[in-house]
Amino acid sequence: MWLKSLMPRYVVDLNLDDSLLKLYAELDHFLVTGVSRIMGGYDRFIVYMYHAKKRRYERIEKELLNSMLPILFKPLGCVVPEKNFIISDADFVDWLTEAMGGYAIPPFLKTYRENKAYLFLGLDFDRDTFRMVANEITMELSGGYSVGDKSELTKKEEKFLLSHHIKRLETDMEHFLKGAH
Repeated sequence: MWLKSLMPRYVVDLNLDDSLLKLYAELDHFLVTGVSRIMGGYDRFIVYMYHAKKRRYERIEKELLNSMLPILFKPLGCVVPEKNFIISDADFVDWLTEAMGGYAIPPFLKTYRENKAYLFLGLDFDRDTFRMVANEITMELSGGYSVGDKSELTKKEEKFLLSHHIKRLETDMEHFLKGAH
């Protein structure tokens, strides 16, 4: 509920569900979803414009993406408006390869993400795939914070957080969310 009170202008969501989209259902916004290689073409994303009054998404050209409306980025796909998912190992490898080549993130987001501080909630940086996706979507970040429920981090997690200047907050998710009101 606290996220609804904040309504950030840029949110990256690695969940495959539509919970985040429901929070923004009353606002016009952009949605960028990752797609797997079976979708064809070079880009590994689709850009949509959501019209709150009509309650529907419309595919738009990537060049129309801008910061005038909130941007919801779901690089691993979503269940709506089309079921597109990055879930198999082959999909992850393809998405990451294309991210490194510049085809998994819209051109606008490549500059928009610069010098942003990120708040990572509940992301397990011990998992190689999530760590690699997080690395690609946060290029040129200015640091940030991480909140999770693990009492101890692995060496991989510590190395990732340190190299990205991300401070781990010493609280669990429940306490953080209660205090964020």
